[in-house]
Amino acid sequence: MSKIRSIAAAQHEIVVTLIGKKEFAKAAEEANKIFQLKWPADQEPVLLEELLRFSDQFRHNSQPAVALRLLEGNMGFFKANKSKVAIWKDMGYSAAGHGTGRQGDRVLQRGDTPGGETSRQKTSVGQRRSRRR
Repeated sequence: MSKIRSIAAAQHEIVVTLIGKKEFAKAAEEANKIFQLKWPADQEPVLLEELLRFSDQFRHNSQPAVALRLLEGNMGFFKANKSKVAIWKDMGYSAAGHGTGRQGDRVLQRGDTPGGETSRQKTSVGQRRSRRR
């Protein structure tokens, strides 16, 4: 476990340095390496925090497309529903920041529950139907 942590810490520093240099595509590639390590399941909350932090940094540097690719590419490493919900919500923010507002809305709605219909979806569908009449 300590070897994985030291590799991840080194990768983290590389990512932060690349973001500082505005080399966003390279930073995302290096960030991916952190999530590809063989992490024990109990480390998922730590990894989620790291993923969301990187995503936020990309968005704050006007790189929502990079944030979205990072989230989508690493979502498969997360098993807990709570983690998936957090990633879906962050994908919605990134998609909205990327200029795909409707896609961002759909992603945010899906982030309410893992795989199920959300209360917001039910409301928005009902509102759309009533507007059509």
